[in-house]
Amino acid sequence: EAALRAARQAQLPALGAQVALATGRLREAGDLFLAAGQPEAAARAFERAGETLRAADALREAGQVGQAARLRGRFLESTGQFEAAAIEYEHAGLDAEAALALVHLGRWQEAIERFRGAGLLADAAQVARTSGDVRQAAELYQEIEEWELAGECWLAAHEYAQAAHAFERAGDFERAMEVLAQGGLTDRRAQLMARLG
Repeated sequence: EAALRAARQAQLPALGAQVALATGRLREAGDLFLAAGQPEAAARAFERAGETLRAADALREAGQVGQAARLRGRFLESTGQFEAAAIEYEHAGLDAEAALALVHLGRWQEAIERFRGAGLLADAAQVARTSGDVRQAAELYQEIEEWELAGECWLAAHEYAQAAHAFERAGDFERAMEVLAQGGLTDRRAQLMARLG
């Protein structure tokens, strides 16, 4: 206590912050680190103190906008505030994190678009499939050349020609033949049989 008081009187906030940290006075350490112009150290102290939002503010002050948004967004999610978390992530350009928050809200199409924006087409396809939009899932799986999954989705959509094509691309010719038969596409089945010999 005396060391902390002496550091304050000498107007040495960085030293005071170290003393506060060593004595477990984490919030006070965070405030002193901020006063000393050390927002990253303040963020660590606030986070250890359980002051997530103050830690996020300190990170933002340190210029770490993405990390601040992640921290704030996780906090919001932990309290069930997925809408606010999605907005926080979107403002920071964190498409993947925003997409996950949107999934929790059941806003499937927006989540798919965010995953696409983040270049995570497999995740976008999974969300489409989970939401019941198997056609969109099939198209996304085709984009990333996940032919077996694309075939399963086309089959679920009763698009037998596309399903057979996808299974054929996957190298599963037997399954392609079965699907063509199931869809009554006898001419296409005969063409595939002729190509296979």
